[in-house]
Amino acid sequence: MVGFTEPNQYEPRPGWRLALAQWLAAPPADAQSWQHFVTRYWSLRIHQSHSVREAWRAVRMEPALAKAALDPTSPDNGCVPHEVFSRVLARSRAEKIKDGDNVDPVVIAEPPAGELPDKVEDGYSPTKYPRPIYQPRVRWMQKLVAIGGNQTGWLADLHLYWRARTEGGMSVTEAWDDVGMKKGNAEIAILDVNTERGAIPPELIGRVVALATGEAAPDILLYPEPRP
Repeated sequence: MVGFTEPNQYEPRPGWRLALAQWLAAPPADAQSWQHFVTRYWSLRIHQSHSVREAWRAVRMEPALAKAALDPTSPDNGCVPHEVFSRVLARSRAEKIKDGDNVDPVVIAEPPAGELPDKVEDGYSPTKYPRPIYQPRVRWMQKLVAIGGNQTGWLADLHLYWRARTEGGMSVTEAWDDVGMKKGNAEIAILDVNTERGAIPPELIGRVVALATGEAAPDILLYPEPRP
C-alpha cells in the first residue's frame, strides 16, 4: 500500500521524485501546507546540499502538518521522501517540535520495477537510468574549496566558479561566464570514468552538459548529496 501503514511502514508512490521536482519548479501555493514544507526540505537537500538532519531541522514542520503528510487520503500520499519518513512519523506523534525525534526502526518498501532507484552512481548519468540524472558526490563543496592553487583543468574551473559564487557573491550566470570553461574541460567533467565525477555543483550541471555536448541539456533529475 502506497504511503504510511501503521506502525512503521512506508511505501513511496511511483514517480515521487518527479513530483517533487515539479514542486521545486513550481512550489505549492499554500505556504502552510505540508506539501510546501516538504518542498522546502527537498530544496535544501537538492540545491544547498544540506544533510537530512540539517534540512529537517531547518524546516521545523509542525506535528499537525507531519500528521497530514502521512494521511492516506491525501492526493499527494506517498510523496514524503523516504529518507526523512522516520522523522516525519516521530513528529506526527509529538506534541511539539523536538529536532532529535526519530522512529527507529522503520520499514521502507523497495522501489517497484522501472522506478528510479534509491542509490545511483555519482556524477552525470544520461542513459543508465530511466531518465538523465545527476548525483553529486559526498561533500562536493569541500572538494572544490580544498583544491590547491596548482590544480588545472575542469576541477580548477569549478574551484574558481565556486569561489565566485561563495566569496564573490556572483549569480550562477555571472560566475559561469566569468570562469569561461572550455568545451574539453566540460567533456572530461561528465565522463563516467572520471574518478572525481560528482564534483560539479548541482546548480551548474545543465550548463556543463550543454557545453560538453553542444546541445541543449536534457531535463536532468537531481538527486541530493548522499548525507544522512
